[in-house]
Amino acid sequence: MRATAARPVPLICALTLALAFLPFGPAHLAEAQADGARPLPAEGGPLEPGRYRTLVVGPELSFEVGDSWRLVQPVAGPLVVLERVDIPAAVMTITRFDGDAFADSCDPTSLTFVEPSAERLIDIIAGDPRLSSAMPAATQVDGLPAISIDVSTPPLEDCSLPFLLIWALQMEGGEFVQVPGQQARFIALDVGSDVIVVAIETFVEEPFGFFGAAASAVVDSLRFGTAADEPPASDA
Repeated sequence: MRATAARPVPLICALTLALAFLPFGPAHLAEAQADGARPLPAEGGPLEPGRYRTLVVGPELSFEVGDSWRLVQPVAGPLVVLERVDIPAAVMTITRFDGDAFADSCDPTSLTFVEPSAERLIDIIAGDPRLSSAMPAATQVDGLPAISIDVSTPPLEDCSLPFLLIWALQMEGGEFVQVPGQQARFIALDVGSDVIVVAIETFVEEPFGFFGAAASAVVDSLRFGTAADEPPASDA
């Protein structure tokens, strides 16, 4: 994600849009209290250890964090971005793939629509000749089949852009990108009619191992609601 910041942060989306609060109504709060999960805060900041619930990505989901995690300021889009206070150049993002992908990762005019699925997105990432990709691997998230792929982005010698375009979120300025020197693990899975993607990203100056292990613990704690195809309840 692209971001405007004083330090390089490998966020996956162009955060040049206005920030928006994501409030939770009484119904959401009651559901959260029922299983001990709290709604995510409306503003970014440190998270107390525990389980959190959100509907912003699409299906209802919850996850658990330990010490040292913080929520990056929420934006008006289908994504949750987490980072650790002790590893500033690394982020974990939970988001969605709706089928808008770039046929050429160096051409912003090549955005096209494909039938969204976890397998299709991983094929797009694995097939990008400018990315250095490992073989995709089968895994599970909350007991659901998922696919994982590790990638790194080498220097871009034949690209007019300073980053590679992968896919686009359905939000203003929502290009999901990779930049030179970045390392990432993408985990994609089909949840009802939604394709949920977890992106774990660091730069080379931050070894992937420690952050990858911490983020993997959060992935292992992910739980999805049973009504993944239903629209979120009204906050009224």
